[in-house]
Amino acid sequence: MLSQQDIGNKQDVIAIRYLEKEIQEAISNLFVTEYHDASVLSVYSNLSMQLLAVKVLSRTPLQSDPWLEMPFNKIRKVDFNPLFSLVPAKFATPGINRGLAQDEPVYVQVNLAPDNIHYVQGLLKHHGQHATASNTMYIVQLADVYIMVLFKGKECVFANSFTCTSEHEVLYFILNALANADIAQRDTALLMDYSMISSIKFKDFFSPYFQSVEYLRLGQNELGNEIPYLHEMLFPNYLLSLCE
Repeated sequence: MLSQQDIGNKQDVIAIRYLEKEIQEAISNLFVTEYHDASVLSVYSNLSMQLLAVKVLSRTPLQSDPWLEMPFNKIRKVDFNPLFSLVPAKFATPGINRGLAQDEPVYVQVNLAPDNIHYVQGLLKHHGQHATASNTMYIVQLADVYIMVLFKGKECVFANSFTCTSEHEVLYFILNALANADIAQRDTALLMDYSMISSIKFKDFFSPYFQSVEYLRLGQNELGNEIPYLHEMLFPNYLLSLCE
């Protein structure tokens, strides 16, 4: 049983929070995101889909941790593979993509390890639940590669990845995607993944061009705000929870 006494190597722990005193692994799922500067673990109830516990480690890549050895119902990892494409759901092969619901219009076609779920698949689910009439561009950074996903209202109209060497090149590809979709940049919100935070210049650089520029973050008040960007680091694991 996962409990507050099970912390592991404290030297590696950046943050750890238990939202429940005792957690039954057999009816809980463990989701894992590995960034270049941290490994993020989140435990969600398989029944209520509520967040139960989180751990952020400075150790990356994540090779071992006590939580990974526990008998969780499922252990899933976020996959950021930039070599993906979106395919209409009517062409989906049963079982080809984990997390695809029958009422979803598109799915992510990509090569995945057996226990991985692609970041964009979770993003499609998240946006479908929170879409408004406005336009939204999501962006993720993988070293010098940037994943961009554009929504016109609830409809996903663009998704691709590009290699860029500067913020100017990133802006060029964003504006080109908006132009091709006939979307005004001033009517578009730009939402950036935690991976963009290490380059603080992006937010200031992009702000004059868009309706708003913000970081994607998990709104969980119980986690507190003592750890910088904890809510942002946890967001990908939340996306995974939507796919199970």
